[in-house]
Amino acid sequence: MKGFSKKTRLLAPWRRSLQTVAALAFFLLPFGRLGGRPLLRLDVEALTLHFFGLTLRVTELTLFLFLAGAGLFLLLLLTIILGRVWCGWGCPQTTLSDLAEALLHRLEKWGLAGKIFFHLLLGLMGLLVGAVLVWYFVAPAEYFERLLAGRLNGWPLGTTLVTALIVYLDAAFVRRLLCREFCPYGRFQTTLVDPGTLTLRFHPDEAARCIDCQACLRACPMGIDIRRGFQVECINCAACLDACRTVMAKR
Repeated sequence: MKGFSKKTRLLAPWRRSLQTVAALAFFLLPFGRLGGRPLLRLDVEALTLHFFGLTLRVTELTLFLFLAGAGLFLLLLLTIILGRVWCGWGCPQTTLSDLAEALLHRLEKWGLAGKIFFHLLLGLMGLLVGAVLVWYFVAPAEYFERLLAGRLNGWPLGTTLVTALIVYLDAAFVRRLLCREFCPYGRFQTTLVDPGTLTLRFHPDEAARCIDCQACLRACPMGIDIRRGFQVECINCAACLDACRTVMAKR
């Protein structure tokens, strides 16, 4: 047919690109500088916050609180308009779960050695995340200098190790359970949904076209069946939509 394209338009590449950009921003921001000052760092000893060119003393943190409030308001506004776009596309917990599940899928075919390597990688990733978190309070150069000299102790070392343990346990054992059962934002956002909110759902007018291949069910990271209507566990990741498009494109 003229104008027909066999190439299926999927949302997963866009989602992975957004997650990659957000992760890179988290890891690289501590190294950034603007006007000779850190892009984003809270200097605890000097009681000073460096925020994208601004230097705020502790007595001026009311401006930072205003910015934090504005960011929270923006998140709520995006939830009203785009639904759980944060949960499926921007939340670090979702990114961590996606990464852990991708690693597990690739390594589980190696048997016991693959499982050991999987947990080792998660441990190293946890240490990296813990170190990066400390870099928002201690300059990376100073952090590495202390580490190599054996003088990394106190709260920087403790924060690194505790964060590493939390990230490891989360990625290895918790993952989607946190989103499905414990995340307060996932429950709170249901009160913000109205008929105009962009929500991923199975349209009842299209039910006759469903071939019951269950590709959407197998693709859903939350383990739900989108055909049963709105469910609070849905994070709008669109994995079910991509799975359906892939199957139906062949038909």
